[in-house]
Amino acid sequence: MNRTFKSNLTPNDNGLSNSELQENLRELLNIYSCRNPYIGYCQGLNFIAGEILRLGFSKEVFIKNPPKITIIINLKEAFWMLGYILEVALPVDYYTSMISLMVDQKVFSELIALHLCELNDKFKELGLEPSIFLLQWFVCLFSCTVEQEVFSS
Repeated sequence: MNRTFKSNLTPNDNGLSNSELQENLRELLNIYSCRNPYIGYCQGLNFIAGEILRLGFSKEVFIKNPPKITIIINLKEAFWMLGYILEVALPVDYYTSMISLMVDQKVFSELIALHLCELNDKFKELGLEPSIFLLQWFVCLFSCTVEQEVFSS
């Protein structure tokens, strides 16, 4: 879990230190794996859950020693957001058999071939399959490759 939160995060991003975020992340993932043992935990869920926490999804603000403000992440809201993503927004087999994930990779590869011909030619020249990098992108739902500002907007 230490690698989940990028080193450039500071307490100013959401009011919590990296160690506090990691503690909340561990608790969120444990609770979710108990709720849904079918999915349980899969590599990459830490980045999705971490992004939900980093954004301070449904944060509550408590004032301590004014003017200092401490932000507490509401784990209940983060839990339901994670559940919605994994159980409603994604196909049921996305993190189990990963069939849908493989289909997404294939579709993306076909789109590269159709619309980014030069890139596709370069991949062929180098003997690279797009799935080499696409797997991480899709497993993490782009949360570890897309700039944080994209998720914030």
